[in-house]
Amino acid sequence: MNGKTRDGLWIVVGAYLAYTGGQLIMDVLREKPEGYIGFVVAGVLFVAFGIGLVIYAIRDLTKPVEETEADQEEDEEEADAEEGAKEQDSPAAEDREGQEEKGEGDADRDRV
Repeated sequence: MNGKTRDGLWIVVGAYLAYTGGQLIMDVLREKPEGYIGFVVAGVLFVAFGIGLVIYAIRDLTKPVEETEADQEEDEEEADAEEGAKEQDSPAAEDREGQEEKGEGDADRDRV
C-alpha cells in the first residue's frame, strides 16, 4: 500500500471516528442515561482521535517528498553506469581496447 492510499484510508477512518463520537455525544445528552458522563468522555475522545487522524493524514499528503539516502545512492549509481557506458562507446575507449588486444597497452605502461 503506497503512502497516498494509506493517507486516504486514514482520512476516511478519522472522519468516521469523529462522526461516531459526535453521534454518541448527541444521543447520550438527549437521553441522559445513568453514568452518561463516561459516554460523553468516550465520545469526546473518539472525536479528538478522529480529527487528529484526519489532520495527520492531510499533513502527510501535503508535505513534499524527500529523497532518502538509498534513493540518492541509486541515482548516483545510475549516473555512474551511464557515464561508464558513454566512455565505452567513445573512440578513445575503442583505441585502448585495440591496443590492449595487440599488447601495445602493456608496453606503454612499462615505459611510464
